Amino acid sequence: GINAEYGAARHRTQGYVSLYSRTKLLRRLPGYVVTLGCAICLLLAGIFGWTKPWPSHLKPEYFLLGVSVMQTCVVLPAVLLYTNDVCKFNRSRDLPDMEKYLGFSNGVHIQQVGTNKSKQELEETIDKQGEIIQSLQHHNQVLARRIMSLHRQIKA
Repeated sequence: GINAEYGAARHRTQGYVSLYSRTKLLRRLPGYVVTLGCAICLLLAGIFGWTKPWPSHLKPEYFLLGVSVMQTCVVLPAVLLYTNDVCKFNRSRDLPDMEKYLGFSNGVHIQQVGTNKSKQELEETIDKQGEIIQSLQHHNQVLARRIMSLHRQIKA
């Protein structure tokens, strides 16, 4: 009944927060690696542009290719691990039916509000919301125990 639905929704919410914090590095790693690779490429381009002549077997293209291969070797496993984590998470639980829980009709759609924030602001907001959700869930559990205790005292 209602308790089962609440419990499922609660665990699902905790799962999202857990997944989000567990995959934070995997989501950010590709951007960091590509940025570092671009910086290295610029540095190499500067070095190759200022110093001449280079031996014939040390071509700038080989260094740039090496940086690209190293980027791919780091980014590809991170993206695959992230994809695997998200797929496992999505397979492990049914997706929530928003129309069922919130009572929306077929013609009403949820619109996103405030999407003009930067990516970092959104991530910080999501982190704060996750912390608040966990805090409120803990507070709710404490209050539920207290209500049950008071209810037992009244019955006794």
